Amino acid sequence: MAKVKKSKPAKSGGSASVEAPSTTVKPVDSEGKVKKSRPNNFQRAKAIFDKIQKERQEAKEKKQQDREKREKAMDQYNKNKQKMNKALKKKNRKGQPNLGAQVAVILEKLQGKK
Repeated sequence: MAKVKKSKPAKSGGSASVEAPSTTVKPVDSEGKVKKSRPNNFQRAKAIFDKIQKERQEAKEKKQQDREKREKAMDQYNKNKQKMNKALKKKNRKGQPNLGAQVAVILEKLQGKK
């Protein structure tokens, strides 16, 4: 027959203080130092996944910013080119090229380079 130990009932009342059991148990090595708990496989995989997702999101945002910057530069270039072409195509009443407009275009180009 196996013997079953009966626990003694706790004394109620009196001046005995009851401590709440600790919810977190920290592993201790043989030297008495607290060991760092290593994440389990799921936590490790989730951390790697989150890191990869963050890198992908940052790359996507950078690519979007570059695209917007490139489009803005192309729009500016096209507007400037249209303005220049319009000025160069000007003609006087007799159908001759307007030299004043051409000189203005050349002057604007020179001032832009400075």
